[in-house]
Amino acid sequence: MDEVAQQVVGAAVPGFIARIDDGRGAERTALGVADREADRAIQATDQFQIGSITKAFMATLCLQLVDEGKVDLDAPVAEYLPGVAPNGKKITVRMLLNHTSGLFDYIDDDKFWASWETNPERLWTEDQLLAMAFPHGPNFEPGESWGYSNTGYIVIGKLLQKVAGQNLPELVDERITAPLGLKKTYLPETVATNIDQGYARGYSVKFDGASLEYTDTAAWPIDGRAGAAGAMISDQDDLAVFVSALFAGKLFSDEQLTQLKTVVDLPAAYRSENAYGLGVHRVVTPCGTVWGLRGQTDGHQSFAMATEDGKRTAVSDVTAVPYGDEWNDGMRRWSEVTEAAEVVTLCQMLGKPAPASVGARLRGTPG
Repeated sequence: MDEVAQQVVGAAVPGFIARIDDGRGAERTALGVADREADRAIQATDQFQIGSITKAFMATLCLQLVDEGKVDLDAPVAEYLPGVAPNGKKITVRMLLNHTSGLFDYIDDDKFWASWETNPERLWTEDQLLAMAFPHGPNFEPGESWGYSNTGYIVIGKLLQKVAGQNLPELVDERITAPLGLKKTYLPETVATNIDQGYARGYSVKFDGASLEYTDTAAWPIDGRAGAAGAMISDQDDLAVFVSALFAGKLFSDEQLTQLKTVVDLPAAYRSENAYGLGVHRVVTPCGTVWGLRGQTDGHQSFAMATEDGKRTAVSDVTAVPYGDEWNDGMRRWSEVTEAAEVVTLCQMLGKPAPASVGARLRGTPG
């Protein structure tokens, strides 16, 4: 893992952290800086934006409400939110959770990105995000295909608040973080409450030939553009506890655990054996199958995975995400090294060596 960290940081990433529990105890890796301006070293216990790992928390809340008889996975969303979503009478709660709703993803809207480039600190409301998506019409008829949709999780967030009668930060705290004893995990109202000591800042990186341009994204209001789809803050220890409890069935009934792991295969165009359940991925690696979720924000790329029984866990974060209109060598190396680092980390969790070809990609050498 020391070599993994060195290769990731060598690909223009300010900081890399990982936490691996192979069933015999946790080992932590950290290299680089958490704050480029202050030159503060990154710690394996630092908090960071977890992006779409948030979706697993939202799915957990939803399944808890199913256990309480307040939500039916196969009921139309219009039953809970009349008139909110197009095709709301045909789209079920399950379809929102497993990305088979067909709802257009608001982050694919050109006007959304133009607004972000102009003002990355803009606060968006849930309704404004939905208003970006719905004029596009559906990508496919509900239930007829699979397509990742942050829009669907914004709708889930509205549904949870309507049914439970509480806001999302309260629901996350009362139903998940407090019962599990998670001290560093929360859904911010707008931005992270403390982005200095103990927090890994994220950076948006523009690769332009031999030069690099870093933009610190820590103060951008992640809740103002991701909400239930990807706005949470956490750290590696908390995420390990969460995914372990999730797949061990400690957060809801065995019946809902079965629903969580009822997957939809990805379309053939994805060329992947991976599949998607309710807010979680089933990921096939060269060393075995794992469960969990990946997350990405403007400045972080992370994952939190576990074995199906929750007894082994792996969590990691890299503190830079490239941006730019044209794919170039710097972006290509970032993608190559972060993908290889994930495989090596997960193989370590499973107690197996990563294939030599993965090691070659990590090092950027032929093989």
